[in-house]
Amino acid sequence: MGSKPKTLFINFSKKEIKSLKNLEEVDAELGFVDTAGPGHFFPSPSHDYDIVIAKIDRESSLGVNSEFPRKFAGWEDSMRLENCIPRGFYLGFLGENSGSLQNFGLSWVNTSNADPRDKIFNRANHYDSDFDFLFDKFAFRLPVKKYISVAHPLDKLRANNMGEAVAAYRQEFFYRPGDSLEKELKPTLLLVPFFDNTLSVVDEVLKLLKTVRSDLFPGLARQDWEEEEYFIPAEVLKIQNQISEKIKEAKTWIESKEKEIEAKKKEHGFLTQILKADDHNFQGDEKLSVNVKRVLEFLGFEVIDVDKELQKTIKKEDFWIVDGNYFALGEVTGTEAKNPKVTEYSGLLGRVATILKRKGVPRQLSQKGEPKGILIINHDRKSHPFSRPDIYTGENEEVVEAALDQGISILSAVELYKITKAVRDGELSKAEARKLIEAGGRIKSLPLERK
Repeated sequence: MGSKPKTLFINFSKKEIKSLKNLEEVDAELGFVDTAGPGHFFPSPSHDYDIVIAKIDRESSLGVNSEFPRKFAGWEDSMRLENCIPRGFYLGFLGENSGSLQNFGLSWVNTSNADPRDKIFNRANHYDSDFDFLFDKFAFRLPVKKYISVAHPLDKLRANNMGEAVAAYRQEFFYRPGDSLEKELKPTLLLVPFFDNTLSVVDEVLKLLKTVRSDLFPGLARQDWEEEEYFIPAEVLKIQNQISEKIKEAKTWIESKEKEIEAKKKEHGFLTQILKADDHNFQGDEKLSVNVKRVLEFLGFEVIDVDKELQKTIKKEDFWIVDGNYFALGEVTGTEAKNPKVTEYSGLLGRVATILKRKGVPRQLSQKGEPKGILIINHDRKSHPFSRPDIYTGENEEVVEAALDQGISILSAVELYKITKAVRDGELSKAEARKLIEAGGRIKSLPLERK
């Protein structure tokens, strides 16, 4: 081995190799393997390479075969990559191929076609690996092409929800330099899908290998002493310390801002909760009615919980809602239906008509004049808010017209969210928001726009 590891790039173009940032760290050579047949070409004997990086992909081999001889008369099977670097390092990107990986030196690895609908891949290793950061930093190119049949000595890195691996690696024991008894585990193989930016992944792996496989970079060891503090000029050390302090300050500031973000999200979490919840599948502080009450109070309404006000009376509506001389009965419901039933409206209409005849209604409320109603519905609640239709459309449009005549406001959770967001963002005053909600009929605010 020279001062740089001899590295074979299989099915990469010359242009791709020249674009690598860490290319100068290795002694690079280009090779070719035909995924559809026995054709292959390596400038040196296969056993001479310390690192092999391969695109195991039909499209890649077709794309670069013009750069290599198409017939290789006289080349023997021994020149193939059949397990030629058991103590070096192999990085393979799995794409479309004819199945057998024998010509790529991976005859002992079995793969199968992946389900093209698979999009979610989670961590599958039970302990940290040197390569985990790759999957956080870079995204797989979808659809992923191959599942890897993982068996000893391979370990899973990423897999779908069924446990089918799409990324795996292999480690082997190496004796520590100068110690014939002590061993350490080092990675020798990494198999992954193609990434959105595969060349950047190659660069990151080459950079990582200088640490986790320093034995492949003997030239680095001779230069390590230059980084020892004794040999670094005092002025440089001073600047390095200044940089470290600034990084520390930045991390502290970022951490405080992240905590501030979480606090703000929690503070305003009740607003998004009205778009998700109902009162049947959610409990306690997550219930729809609890969070609608908080939203109305945020807008300046006085909201009286009927359950608490009339403890021994059969519950009628959810709330009594007060704003100056405005008094309304509030009903809250959640449903997965796109066009909810009109029974909630009919029930509220009847209660509005009889509220003043009921016992237990505080006198100050009964003297506010003709009572109104506010029906708040979180309909189609499992769909994205942008895709939910208006309430009571089509044959139920007459309900909206009747509600306007009766002074009953029909308000979807989406519209309530839009109104409250406008107040929170300073685009609408609380008084204007209350007036809009009290108008009656189907309440519509400004269009909900995706930003």
